[in-house]
Amino acid sequence: RLVERAYAGERIVIAKAGRPLVELKPVTRADIVFGGLMGRIEIDDEAFTGADQTVGQLWDADLEIHS
Repeated sequence: RLVERAYAGERIVIAKAGRPLVELKPVTRADIVFGGLMGRIEIDDEAFTGADQTVGQLWDADLEIHS
């Protein structure tokens, strides 16, 4: 019954000798949305200008980019 009450939003604290030990509360979970940041993050290609070509080639290979 305590779990049902906590799930409904009630704050449940279990104490021993008047000292609070644990609190029951519903588990909150953030929903993962793939692509949720699309359009909010930009990569500045200028930051990679002059970088080691080997690093750039490895980066492009990992992303399967063929130039």
